Order: sequence, then C-alpha cells, then structure tokens
Amino acid sequence: MPGVLGCVDGTHIAIKAPREAEPSYVNRKLFHSINVQIVSNLDLKIYNILARRPGSSHYSFVWANSAIRQKLAEFWATAEGTPEARFTRLHVKARSALERCFGLLKGRFICLLQARKMEYDPSKVCQFVNACSVLHNMCMLGGVPYGDDEFHMEDEIDRPPPVEQGARALLLEARAVRGYIIRRLQY
Repeated sequence: MPGVLGCVDGTHIAIKAPREAEPSYVNRKLFHSINVQIVSNLDLKIYNILARRPGSSHYSFVWANSAIRQKLAEFWATAEGTPEARFTRLHVKARSALERCFGLLKGRFICLLQARKMEYDPSKVCQFVNACSVLHNMCMLGGVPYGDDEFHMEDEIDRPPPVEQGARALLLEARAVRGYIIRRLQY
C-alpha cells in the first residue's frame, strides 16, 4: 500500500512464571508471557515498542492505553463511512510487513521465541525486548543480512522519506500522506 508509514501489532514473549501476580501473565494460549506492541515501517525498522504489559492483557487494551494511540487519535478522529474510515480498513489489511518484522526480530534474537521462555523477572524481560529492538534497528540500518540470506525489500515503494524534525512533524506528515492516499483511492 503506497505511503504507509507504519503498522502496529502485538506479540507474546514467553517468560517463566513470575512470583508476583502470576495469573496476570498467563495469556490466551495458556503460557506465561509479556504482551509486546510494536510499530514498524515497511522496511521493518521499529519506530515504537511497548513491552510492559502482562500476557493476559488483550492487544486492544494495550493499544487503547498506549501513548502512540493517544497521539494518533488527536490527529485522526474519523467518522464511519468517510474516505478516512475506508482507508483505515484498507490499512488494517496491509500489516503483513509487521508480521515479517516480528519474525525477523524473533529470528535474530531467539531468546524471544516462545520455546526459549525467558528465565527472568518480567521487568527484566521487558528490558531485553527493548534492547533486542534497538539492536534489530541497528542491524537494519547497517545492512546486516538476516541469516544466510539477505533480506530484500521492494525497491518500488512509493512513500516519502522520514522526517527527522520530531514526533509532531512526523505525525503532521503522516496525516498529509494519509490524505494523499485517500484521494488516490477514491474512484
């Protein structure tokens, strides 16, 4: 989808059963975990990560209580049936890049795989997840290949370069790009 700046989704990082609040860390698949929310771009760089909620927290709860959602809501409140709402539905379908980002992150840092189950306190696991995300971005920016294969992205992605002038400027640019895409999608 042209002009997409990022996608948001969640994943679970397996942990050992914590001593405190143990039931709250049991997720819907019945293993102990930290629920991690990531915002990634199409180049699989992580823009935002929220690694602090116990596994029983639903993705919608994590999203509803995230600072990035609150910032975006200030800019993108839309009514159902509008071109913006139709765009949002299309955008939701275009999240395969984020799924690939999760796979790449967990593939590079196998300590994040469910089978590995981190043997640390939940707060320490959250720090590990954040550190792995930073290292992941360093690998992506440095062109470090993934495993034996190089990871190639499409060269024809039609999107503007990122703005480095702060979060507000980026959100304003994202809003402008979103408007441009909505106008292009109208028949």
